[in-house]
Amino acid sequence: MYLCKSQPSIPQGSTASDLTSAGCTIVLDSDSGSDVDLTQASETIIFPNAIFSRPPAGIYTHGAMYISNTFRIKWARQFNQTVKSDSSTSTGQYCSTTSGTGNPSDKQSLLCQSGSAPTAGIFNAVLNNFGNDTIEMFDSYRNINGSGADINAYLVNSLDNLAGPATATKIYGIQTLATPVIISKNFKGLNISFAINKGSLIFQSGGSSEIGASVGPFQAIITPLNY
Repeated sequence: MYLCKSQPSIPQGSTASDLTSAGCTIVLDSDSGSDVDLTQASETIIFPNAIFSRPPAGIYTHGAMYISNTFRIKWARQFNQTVKSDSSTSTGQYCSTTSGTGNPSDKQSLLCQSGSAPTAGIFNAVLNNFGNDTIEMFDSYRNINGSGADINAYLVNSLDNLAGPATATKIYGIQTLATPVIISKNFKGLNISFAINKGSLIFQSGGSSEIGASVGPFQAIITPLNY
């Protein structure tokens, strides 16, 4: 995760985003990845295997982040009518995520039945395409949750270049912060929170009657803490 003094450039097929020219400084780093579970609870989340760095004093208007393009989803839900799952011909008012790994187009994320919800598994949703019916390597979200924050998201490869479904390994996000982060001499830390009220989406692809589970947009809220 980076804090930036201006908006970084857009990654291209042969070049990565220019973080240096945007005055970006890294604030959270983990070579092996920092794996966290996000729920509706407001408890503090610890980032394991992560190193935090103090940013220089200044005004930061943007954030940038590289994250894995695999998201764990787990839920069970009752619908007000009978629906058909994407993973099979199973139908019912009660649906749960399956245990497995795939992207939304694989149609294997949900199982539905009548009477009660199946035991929910952890579905590893591999996001290798932002479009359900067309291949899209970029997506844009405006005024997330009415906060004024905007996010542009890009699928990139191991070289951080713009990538398609076959080579994408992570997501690169550029966020216009709703409120600039001001770092002064009194800075003592960052409070990083995620707004995830749309952390999981239920989608219906094209004219199909089948529903599936996927990931939705989320917003990072970065607040400086001062002495």
